[in-house]
Amino acid sequence: MNPNSPYEIKMILQNEDGQVLQEFPNCFNGYIYAINGDFKMCTSNGSDNSTYIYNLPGIVLDFPDVTNYVPSISLYPNPCTSIINVEYPLYISNLHCSLKILNIYGIEVKNVRLAQSSQTQIHVDDLEPGAYIYKIVNGQDVLITGKFVVER
Repeated sequence: MNPNSPYEIKMILQNEDGQVLQEFPNCFNGYIYAINGDFKMCTSNGSDNSTYIYNLPGIVLDFPDVTNYVPSISLYPNPCTSIINVEYPLYISNLHCSLKILNIYGIEVKNVRLAQSSQTQIHVDDLEPGAYIYKIVNGQDVLITGKFVVER
């Protein structure tokens, strides 16, 4: 933020009556997302690219595209042999997420921190051929799940 600027940038969350429920000072951008029915807001400021995650308890939004939003990712090639590419929305990287790979027995065999960009390349040549489940997680919250196959 420019200290000489006459403007203050902030986001305000209001209910349908216009009552301010929460203020988010110095926000450059933000995303609201739902995980298991709990709403969270991820914001960042423009000065130092710090990311903040706010819980929004008890808030129900009347926007089906927000409440039912499932982030789309692209994981390719599938099946793969030695490297798998993962592309995801930029806000996923702002959340400092990781991608967990589980074998068919549900045992975690790899845990990779997602890059601070919109894509990550993962080496899977150390995995045995077969089917795997991946989960993109933020702490204990599972954002996305899917499956892929390793072939040789």
